[in-house]
Amino acid sequence: MLDTVTLNVAEMDYRVTKPDFFIPNASYISSHKFYGTRFANKLKSKDTYYPKVTITPRSKGKGFGAKNDLRIEFSATKLIFGNNLEELSIYHENDVYKLLKERLSEMGIEILVSPAIFQVSRFDTSKNIFLSKGYFSFQIISELRKCGVCKPIDLSCKDYQEGGNTLHFYNNDASFVIYDKLAELIQSKAKLSKNIVSEYVSRNQEILRFEVRLKTKAKMKEVLSKIGYKVDNLTFANLFDETLWTKILDYYWNSLVVNKNRFIFNMTNSLDSLLNKLQLSNPKIKPKEATQLIGTYYMAKEKGLQETRKIFEKRFKLKNWSRFSKDFEILNQITEIEGCFGWFGEIDRVLRFDNE
Repeated sequence: MLDTVTLNVAEMDYRVTKPDFFIPNASYISSHKFYGTRFANKLKSKDTYYPKVTITPRSKGKGFGAKNDLRIEFSATKLIFGNNLEELSIYHENDVYKLLKERLSEMGIEILVSPAIFQVSRFDTSKNIFLSKGYFSFQIISELRKCGVCKPIDLSCKDYQEGGNTLHFYNNDASFVIYDKLAELIQSKAKLSKNIVSEYVSRNQEILRFEVRLKTKAKMKEVLSKIGYKVDNLTFANLFDETLWTKILDYYWNSLVVNKNRFIFNMTNSLDSLLNKLQLSNPKIKPKEATQLIGTYYMAKEKGLQETRKIFEKRFKLKNWSRFSKDFEILNQITEIEGCFGWFGEIDRVLRFDNE
């Protein structure tokens, strides 16, 4: 689903009707002394969700005046539902446009055009996995922490961060985040979330959340191109596309987890079974090669690739971890999704585009 969005609105497409709702007062926007000053709308409410709205005047050059575009950041799901757990669909598109204009009007900003044409500077897409069969979110996150991140990788993610109920693959341009959504809502003090949280808690329902956050226009263009979308100027209307949301999640799930790390989640612990699969896939494999692959397999499953890498780099002064990438490829090739843990297959069925 579509969640957080940041939109840019050209100065000709809006009008400030209540300048005193901004800090500093928006009546000073036209003064060149305030170029680069962030004018933030201060309207807030405990019971009503409002977007974050700012205007930062930028000089167009000497003698050309200022560029006073409006920046709007908001959660489309919170706007419609009052929370970001319930899932937005394409059928909410016109409701989002209408309610966004209404809330901005209350904030002292009159929108003169349809929000459909607003330019997108960043957006998040997400999916809730309602776990079954007694799986717990924190257990799955703990297992997924075993994933390795090769440097460099296709997505240019440069780090891996763990802690609490969240697993975070990120860089300055994008993030792939996996977290316990219910735990987040329970910790949240937001009044709007209390009713829906109590409903899921009473049913002992575990909710694992997957989010992709595309933070720059360059990264949006790159990812959309890789999944088959050629959009030079992404508008708000372009985002109301469920195939787009699914393909983005599928792309990150497969690139970071399935294609590189699925052997870690193989249920097979039998040495005979593993040897048999290795020989079937590579009849000419030598005993030394098989032994190395088996060692890699068991260590990765127990410690995870991140910890295994740290051990090797510290104990053996290893500087070229990528030399093991071929081993990982071989182990992945002999691992079918159906042979992985049940929770892994369940997540894959929800996130994989061609399983829709």
